[in-house]
Order: sequence, then C-alpha cells, then structure tokens
Amino acid sequence: MAKRKEKKAVKENSLKTTIYIGRSLPVLPQYTVFKGGQLPAYVEELAAKDESIAGLIVPVSELQEARKNMRVKGHILNYYFNKQKTKE
Repeated sequence: MAKRKEKKAVKENSLKTTIYIGRSLPVLPQYTVFKGGQLPAYVEELAAKDESIAGLIVPVSELQEARKNMRVKGHILNYYFNKQKTKE
C-alpha cells in the first residue's frame, strides 16, 4: 500500500515539474527544469514579455512528445521555436 502512495506522489510531482525546451537564452538555458509547478519570478517576466518562452515551457511528462512536435511544421511548438530563431 505504501508503494502505491509513493508512486502516486511521484507521478503528481512529475506533473507539476515543467521544463523549458526553447533555445538557450543568457538567463534561461535550454532544458531548465522547474519543480513544484512554480516558475521563478524572472522566468515569469520573460514569459509575460514573450509568448514563445511561455509556450515552450512544458510538463516533463510530455517532454518526448513536445520535442517531436517542435519539428512538425505547422505545430504551435514548431512556431514558437522558429519564432525564437528569427529573433537572434
């Protein structure tokens, strides 16, 4: 019974854990992990200023699918990723 509770707790925590999959920025490297469902204040500011940053922060549980979708032309993650590319 204890193992079921542990697995459930681990699964709930992984759902709250997010990761930034966009291009590395000076203050936000690619694959930065955010635990506990909260983003640091500076990341929230960046995300508020740039929708592509906000769109490229995904739950860790969806990382594999999100990385695939970044390569699919016409997918929103591909749009956000390419939008960052054109800013450089």
